[in-house]
Order: sequence, then structure tokens, then C-alpha cells
Amino acid sequence: MPIQARVGETLDQCVERYGSVMERRKSTITGSETESAVFSKSSITIIVEFHEGSAWCVTFRKAGLLTGEVESILQANGNGLWSVPLKINDQDYRISMDKKRLSTVIADKKGVISEMIIMTRECATAIRSGHAVNIGKLGVSKEKKPENNPLPGF
Repeated sequence: MPIQARVGETLDQCVERYGSVMERRKSTITGSETESAVFSKSSITIIVEFHEGSAWCVTFRKAGLLTGEVESILQANGNGLWSVPLKINDQDYRISMDKKRLSTVIADKKGVISEMIIMTRECATAIRSGHAVNIGKLGVSKEKKPENNPLPGF
């Protein structure tokens, strides 16, 4: 049975899909609810952060995540309609064709995939805003925009 990410599901729907919550952790994304839920299914750890009751960031972790598993996760979100991957360093980025979701696939130097993240556009904006605040604390102007935005419109 393929692993399927479902950004937008409630905690109850995630429990139905992945089984019991194995652990609750403090959320890491500004704007997320206080706690994230950790699940395990098919040897994959699934970490879900929620915003206003819905999953807005789902992280899949497994040493050696297979390309077929990555494609299955993408198919479950956005009806399988995603951009071609944009490779930056050891990460591949994709945007759903409706521009409502972003995926990031992270591999090690040997190309072994260890993590995949699917998030909503709102989550990506929250993460970007959080980084802007951190950059500002380091003395870098918040006003400065990247000269080359590899993901226009996101």
C-alpha cells in the first residue's frame, strides 16, 4: 500500500490514515498549533504540523526513501500535477500546478533520499517570514530580497 500525504487533513483523519499518534512534539513552524503529531507507517516516520485544525506541513523521514514512494506522495497531493523538480544543492523543489503546495525532497551527497516535505503555500510563507525575522536579528536588512527567486510565485 503506497504512503500518501494529505495536506489539509485533520488530526482524526491523519490517525485514520497512519494509525495512533506515537509522539507529540513542540511544533517548529511559526503559526503552527502548539504540538505536532508523529506517526510511523511502512518504516516511514511522518511528522504533521497543523494550522487551524488542518495539516499544513507533512514531513516524511526514512533513510533510503524510494523514488516510487516520493512519486506516490506527490500523486496524493494535487492530483499528481506538479512542476518538474528544481534542483538546488541536495534538494529538489516542486510546486503543485495549482500553486497551493510545495514539496521538498532532501538527499545526502550520495543521492540517497532521507526526507520529503509537503506544505501549503501559507506554511511556506510562514517559514519564509520566520527566516526573515531571524535574518533581521543577525543584522541583515529584512528589506533585501533574493536577486534570483528559483520559485517565482511561491
